[in-house]
Amino acid sequence: CVPNLRDMTVIGRLLFRGDFRYEEAGTMDRTHLRFFTRKSLVRLLEESGYDVLWANGRTTGKRRYLNALTVGMFRGLLERQCYAVARIAAAYEGSHGS
Repeated sequence: CVPNLRDMTVIGRLLFRGDFRYEEAGTMDRTHLRFFTRKSLVRLLEESGYDVLWANGRTTGKRRYLNALTVGMFRGLLERQCYAVARIAAAYEGSHGS
C-alpha cells in the first residue's frame, strides 16, 4: 500500500489550513518519501514496464460507511491508501532479455 494524497484529511488541511505537515503515523507519516493517487500509482507502474491487473484503495471504519452512503462518489477522497496488483508487461519483458 502507498499513501493516498487524495485523502480528504490531507486535502482539507491543504485547502483550509494551507498546511502540509508530516506526522508520526498515517497518510502524512514522516517516513513516506512519495505520495500517490490511484491514477498516479497506476501510471508509475505502467511507465515502469508493468501491466496493472487491478488497482484499488483502502477504506476502513466510518469512511467505509460514508463511501457506501454516497454510492462511491467520493471514494478517492475517503481512501487512506492505494494498492495495485501488476505484472511485468510482455513487451517490456521481451525487450530486456528476461
